Amino acid sequence: HSATMVAAGAYLLLRLAPLLAATGWAATVVAWVGAATALLLGLVAVAQSDLKQLLAASTCAQIGFMVLAAGAGGVAGGALQLVAHAATKSLLFLAAGAWLVVLGTKQLGELRGAARRYPLVGVTFTVGAASLAGLPPLSLWVTKDLVLAAALEESVALYVVGVAAALISAIYSAKAVWWI
Repeated sequence: HSATMVAAGAYLLLRLAPLLAATGWAATVVAWVGAATALLLGLVAVAQSDLKQLLAASTCAQIGFMVLAAGAGGVAGGALQLVAHAATKSLLFLAAGAWLVVLGTKQLGELRGAARRYPLVGVTFTVGAASLAGLPPLSLWVTKDLVLAAALEESVALYVVGVAAALISAIYSAKAVWWI
């Protein structure tokens, strides 16, 4: 329920992008809020020691990219980000849930080696994390590129913050894979 509500908020902002642009100021505010969210919640994800909390914080960071897209006028990129993120994150949460059931923990330190012990889950989690990191040719690489292109058209500073947030997404994804 809460995931649906969060995604619905991003979807609503993407649908309202023309109205935001018409105000002359709201689109810029929304774009900066999205960029700040992507950056700051990415840092929160990096700081987590619980796999599910890391994934939850990364979800908020990725929704920041959708909000950034809505404010920057990159509606197509934001909508694709919404769909690609949903598919990627469902894969990651399913793997995290499987390890929680089998191993009885979601603490990163206690999950060390889980991917080797359960290789099918490990491979699928790694592919999902690679997508979340924005590695080519996976889906979130394409969508982040579209969002960042829209941010660059809006302002160089917004683009720089977006790129920093994208780099942080690679860091928290790599952290999760390294532990498991």
